[in-house]
Amino acid sequence: MRSISIFNELNDEFLGEFYKTKLLSVVPNRIQSLKTVAAAIYTNFVNFSYWEFECQEGSLTLRQHFHDNCNMCEKTQHKVIKVFVDFRNKLAIREGIEYLAGEDPIAVGIELGYEDPVVRKNIRDYLRSTFKKLYLDPVNGHSKYYLDPSKHYYDIIFIPEGPCEFPIDEELYKKISVEIDKKIGSLENSFKNKNKLL
Repeated sequence: MRSISIFNELNDEFLGEFYKTKLLSVVPNRIQSLKTVAAAIYTNFVNFSYWEFECQEGSLTLRQHFHDNCNMCEKTQHKVIKVFVDFRNKLAIREGIEYLAGEDPIAVGIELGYEDPVVRKNIRDYLRSTFKKLYLDPVNGHSKYYLDPSKHYYDIIFIPEGPCEFPIDEELYKKISVEIDKKIGSLENSFKNKNKLL
């Protein structure tokens, strides 16, 4: 585990380091698993009526709805979950758990810094008991990570290989699949057009 030097006075926690996600278009063999994990989270762990999702170049982001000038939104605007592929186990190796994570594992980042301390503790207790060493527990010395230039610092969980143990809403799965496929298609077209110009 690496040393942590940034202190977040908002929730009395140390923050961690930057991790750059890899383009989803370069890990086609992991996209099916990424879709399944995202759909399982969306089905079982958030109220999808109040959450939305968007695919970026290197991750799928789930976030609570945020509306400008909305007092209700201001309290929950930092509730964000990221699902991404740890390409070539870069993050797992950095944290010393590559022997547990599998090849190009699916990872999930959860922003807990803005949760009520009691809620944050309960979530972390669940993550510890469920994922054990695959959860990079910041309370026990692991880094938290930011994936883009934002205020979001994520607790990281690696998802073990194998069948999904949670039920999945098929309609949500289809919507997530369309969003991810559309983004990957856009990345591939951009790459082809760039090569034509060379």
